[in-house]
Amino acid sequence: MRLFRSLALAGAGAVAAYLLDPISGRGRRARLSDQAASRVRRAGDEVASRARYEAGRAKGIVHEMGSATDHPVDDVELLQKVRSEAVGPSSLKPSDIEIHVDAGVVTIRGVSRDVQAEKDLLRRIESVTGVREVRNELATV
Repeated sequence: MRLFRSLALAGAGAVAAYLLDPISGRGRRARLSDQAASRVRRAGDEVASRARYEAGRAKGIVHEMGSATDHPVDDVELLQKVRSEAVGPSSLKPSDIEIHVDAGVVTIRGVSRDVQAEKDLLRRIESVTGVREVRNELATV
């Protein structure tokens, strides 16, 4: 215990001598102060950035919940949403498929050359808000 206390006092003395040195101590203290201020500023920026991210995420969730219950999506609007999903990343060309919507039921007709791309497309379309059912009438070549 006595050894630990002696080492702690010696360490505190070394730090005090380092920072209170009449020649270089002023610059060392200024640098230490600048570094501490920078760390505090960066931590505040990270907290603010994370708060903005979480607020936007919460706003999006509230919007999704509201849009799902506010009004039923009409067929024209739903067709546009489904088409935007169909144009997404896929090896299926938009010119190879036809999309029809009737009362929330989406019917897809055309030619598919890739079974996995077809499955991905159907999964993405099923996730569109307002789609009640997806009828797959794609012919696999």
